[in-house]
Amino acid sequence: MTEEQTNTPPEVESGGREGLRDQVSACLLMAVVAVFWWDANAINAVEAQMYPRLVLGVLGALSVLLFIRGIRLGSQMATAPVITSWVAFLAFLIPTIIYAVAVGTIGFFTSSIFYIPLVAFLIGLRQHWLNALVTLIFLLATWLVFVALFARPLPQEIFWG
Repeated sequence: MTEEQTNTPPEVESGGREGLRDQVSACLLMAVVAVFWWDANAINAVEAQMYPRLVLGVLGALSVLLFIRGIRLGSQMATAPVITSWVAFLAFLIPTIIYAVAVGTIGFFTSSIFYIPLVAFLIGLRQHWLNALVTLIFLLATWLVFVALFARPLPQEIFWG
């Protein structure tokens, strides 16, 4: 058979078994949900645990759906790999893990001041003034909603406590 008869271009590499990939991804997401659900116990105010646990609950439910999708797809082959560049993936993953740890250590706002512009730069946004503006708007909106409007405590800040 020729490539025209199989309808598969020669430059496309198989991404592996799509069902297995979904199942593994779902298990990893469920592990992340479990770790952060347990970590939410460190939040002193029970009411403040509500929002993170709501988000984690939604992520957990979507992980279950992804796992079920993986079972239904079975050994169907994916057309393209999920991660095309491990360097780019790790360049995004490592700062994200550091950010997740730093929020509880040095505070949400302090961590976000560094994390948001870095991630914006990593995904290709090179207008530094715009990255700074978006970061400040995001932090101001977060402060207005959680601190001023709902009076919900955020993690203690190391610099301006």
